[in-house]
Amino acid sequence: MADSSKQKIDGTLEPRRQPPTKPSTTTPSGIEVPVVVTPDMVSDRTPEMPGEYPFTRGIFPDGFRGCLWTIRQ
Repeated sequence: MADSSKQKIDGTLEPRRQPPTKPSTTTPSGIEVPVVVTPDMVSDRTPEMPGEYPFTRGIFPDGFRGCLWTIRQ
């Protein structure tokens, strides 16, 4: 599955591929950031449900679709 998803991404992006606009794809901490992350690349993590600990997918189960805009100063 990892090969097929990578081939699909490469096949879609190849005609439009351009050199990166930023010379570096690392964070200020030195962590390398890939252009595309597939589920196969993070297979060592268990997917969490939205609204459940550790809140990697947001704090609300329905995202922010259930609440109106909040304006704060």
